Amino acid sequence: MEKRVPYRVYKKAYPTAKTIPGSYDAASKTIVIIMPETVQHLRFSPSEWMTSGNGKHLKGHNITVFFWNSGAEMHFELEAHETTERVDTGFAFVCNGFDPTEQSRHIRRTIPGFGPSARDEAIQQAKELAQTGKYAI
Repeated sequence: MEKRVPYRVYKKAYPTAKTIPGSYDAASKTIVIIMPETVQHLRFSPSEWMTSGNGKHLKGHNITVFFWNSGAEMHFELEAHETTERVDTGFAFVCNGFDPTEQSRHIRRTIPGFGPSARDEAIQQAKELAQTGKYAI
């Protein structure tokens, strides 16, 4: 499938895609790329993920995928908390299943890349962390 995209999107999100020779349009700064027919990207399913601001929370887990921008310019960060013990700090605040009065190991990592492939990687990493059972609420 051929698709005309902004040249910057091609370089960021689809750097390995083949292009149509002579398809670059200097006026609009776009180029035609050949998209693989078999590409199936992962989605944040509403049955598994809860939306809150610029993040998606994996239901039943202390795992959040944050995102900025949109489409092929979108980039992601994964954050997870592994609850180990409760400490009395005087706080009585719980947000999105995370209680700051609990001591926990914290994972925060930026997902390399942009767009659909970075989203796929963020979802895959979040689900792998959830399968360990260490991040359940």
